[in-house]
Amino acid sequence: MDEAEREIPGGAAAPPLLPARHRILLALALAVATAAARSFAAALPALGLGLLLLVLERPPLRPLLRTLLRLNTFFLLLFCTLPLGFGPPGGPAIVLGPVHFTLQGATIALLMLIKANAAALFFLTLPGRRGAAENCRALRGLGVPDKLVTLLLLMESHIGLFLRELESLRRAAKLRGFRPRPSLHGLRATANLAAMLFIRAYDKSKRMDEAMRLRGFTGRFTLYAENTPAEPAALLLTGAGLAAALAILALGLYFGRA
Repeated sequence: MDEAEREIPGGAAAPPLLPARHRILLALALAVATAAARSFAAALPALGLGLLLLVLERPPLRPLLRTLLRLNTFFLLLFCTLPLGFGPPGGPAIVLGPVHFTLQGATIALLMLIKANAAALFFLTLPGRRGAAENCRALRGLGVPDKLVTLLLLMESHIGLFLRELESLRRAAKLRGFRPRPSLHGLRATANLAAMLFIRAYDKSKRMDEAMRLRGFTGRFTLYAENTPAEPAALLLTGAGLAAALAILALGLYFGRA
């Protein structure tokens, strides 16, 4: 049973307060408003709202931290390079010969980091708490084309397939004594590993396509659109979330003016 579902007497689970389609709309609206922010005055409230949703939704902590760690590892590259690409105004903060490490570039990198973490929290805590099939039903109810919904469902199943293949190849390489090192041999072995992963994934996807066609698959899954009317409390929460998105957008436009 999903942790977000409420227990009711008799052992049955009450449906979640916010339907999946409302969660998707809220996450999209909040993420777009956060992406438009050009100042910390709008980005920091967005991050605070994301942390509040994290406390309220209480998703599994380990997968969440793993996802955020991967996201923030990417931004280490920005922190190492972006401050080098901006000169005056702002002046250099650190001068190392011909290299100028500027405060302006560091500020932009930090702003991007805050906005990316806020948007990630919106999607991880709102639609991320529902399953792939439920989110796809919600997308169909929102009018998303059937081909895109089918593609998302197939992606969800194939990602797990690719991860299993990758783990199998990594285990085989480890049993043969391979240890990843920053050397020419290590790079060559890693490239071979990636090539084998793509080849195996391609072969398995072809076999899966043939099996699905033999079972009568016509290019779309039978998913009923989520059309259940929302409760008044859900509408109230959705309205509050959209108002928060508008407030973040207004803050971004106001404080982001030159």
